[in-house]
Parts: sequence; structure tokens; C-alpha cells
Amino acid sequence: IREELGLTQPWLIVLYQGGLQPGRGLPRLVKAASSVPSTYFVFIGGGRQERELHELTEQLGLADRIHFIPTVALNELPSYTASADIGVQPIENTCLNHFTTDSNKLFEYVIAGLPVVASDMPEIRKVVKQHELGLLVEPGNTEALAEAIQALVRDSEKREFFARNSRKATKVLNWEDQENLLIELYDKVLNQSGV
Repeated sequence: IREELGLTQPWLIVLYQGGLQPGRGLPRLVKAASSVPSTYFVFIGGGRQERELHELTEQLGLADRIHFIPTVALNELPSYTASADIGVQPIENTCLNHFTTDSNKLFEYVIAGLPVVASDMPEIRKVVKQHELGLLVEPGNTEALAEAIQALVRDSEKREFFARNSRKATKVLNWEDQENLLIELYDKVLNQSGV
């Protein structure tokens, strides 16, 4: 990220990766950035809110700290993710799908060893709390989002604690491990049904 965007300051990089779509809390993330100085915010992805987010960034005078990278190839995404310092998932409680999600990006942040700031929703909470991966914030609360990001930016020990936990959690929060559990479940169900 640093190299591609030519970021010259030694500031931390806060990353959101995924679709730039309504309901993901992205305008709030842009607004939160104004309360977190000396920090880069990077969005990787594209979508319906892309123009709105660019315009909001300009209106708030944050173009020097908020940057956008278009969607990257899936096989290249891990290297981008790992080059950030904090992963953010500010999804809003706008529908049942959002309320019950834990989403790929959360696990991509974990696999990259990033501490996370995420919306306090049931499934996200389970993962973040069980593995102590980062900070949870009330969905839709811009101030709480900014405070949580700032807390990690300011406290390198806390950031490293959560990053270490993310690296440990990769032993169980990965596709290979989940694949085996899924196969075991299918075997159990098929054997019980006599198929």
C-alpha cells in the first residue's frame, strides 16, 4: 500500500477492504478519519458509494490522508492487507444479513495478522471476543468508531497484543481448518440420513 500510493509519512495505515456499498459504514469511516490525525486511511475496492466517498473526502479536506485503491486481484489482496496496520469493519445494522455477518474481510484481516476495529454485532463479537482480536464499537456510531481507531493508533502495546492474537487465531480461523469441520458435518448428516 505504502509503495503503490507513495505514502511518505511514517503514519499507520487503517484499512477497509471490500465493496464500497451502502450499509457498510463507509461514510462514517471517512468522517471518523477527521478525528484521527497523523494516520492514513485506505479503502481497497469499488462499488456504488465510491463517488460519494471521494466527494466526502474532498469536502472534509482529507485527500492527503484518505486514499482509494480500486479492486485488486484476489491473489494479490493478501499482500495489500498485510501491509496495513489496522483492519476496520464498520458495518451497520441495516438488515438481517448485516446483523448476522462475520464476513470474509474480518478473517482476511486476521490471516494478515492485523488488529481489528469492528461493529459490535453478534457473529463479529463472537470471533473478536473469543480470540481477543481488537475493539468492538456500536454500529452506526461515528464518534465511537473514531475513538476505537485512535485508541489503537496511540497504543502500540495494545495494537501489538491484538496483532499477536490475530496471528495465533490463524491456526483455527482459516479455510483449511473450517473445510475439515464442514466435511465432518456433511459426513455426519449423510450417515444419519442413510444416504
